[in-house]
Amino acid sequence: MSNKAMSPSTPLLELPGKALNELGERGNLRLLESAACDPDVLCAQIMTGCYGKPFIIEDHETRRLHLSLELVQSSMRIDDPFALEFAYTRKMMAFLLFVPDPGHVLMVGLGGGSLAKFCYRHLPRARLSVVEVCPDVIALREAFGVPDAPRLAIIEADAAEYLPAAEGDTDVLLLDGFDAKGIAPAFLSRGFYRAARRRLRRGGLVVANFAGPRKYWSRHLALLNEAFEGRV
Repeated sequence: MSNKAMSPSTPLLELPGKALNELGERGNLRLLESAACDPDVLCAQIMTGCYGKPFIIEDHETRRLHLSLELVQSSMRIDDPFALEFAYTRKMMAFLLFVPDPGHVLMVGLGGGSLAKFCYRHLPRARLSVVEVCPDVIALREAFGVPDAPRLAIIEADAAEYLPAAEGDTDVLLLDGFDAKGIAPAFLSRGFYRAARRRLRRGGLVVANFAGPRKYWSRHLALLNEAFEGRV
């Protein structure tokens, strides 16, 4: 695992506007690819769901991080990049009702950095750590304006390995880790949620985003409830 500072600006390949029209979208499509790549091949991969990297679709109002055409991981308003565009992110920030002045907020899942940026702006005294397993997601952080600052650490690591590495150092733990198939598979274990509990200081909170049909997250909820002895 590595604690990575912001790297130099990552070059992105922008495909012609007609490529998005063919995919049924509007705006600009940007990929972590070199200019030597064949646009037609890339479009075909995205259309069929075979493209294996996150990508950006941007129109005049929003810049969105996609894991596939159907799955939008993050959305950022161009004119208000620190705002929380998705309702679920605003709900996750309701932890402030219980822990209004956290010393350390640990986030699992960077995405487009919506939660990280909001916490950075509105919790100026908090130390922020973000664990992200996908280097391609981290490579797109500059496109979403994730700050490069000493109190905001972006850590490339598997959360299942990172969480057990320390105990009692976190006031708020935000679980928002997804891949193209849904909730990160690493979450689906007793050990993961027990490590999450041990990571918390006295009075700390875990906030978890369980999205999609109930059949995909009911087991996660059961494991979380077990780890926290029914206090969910």
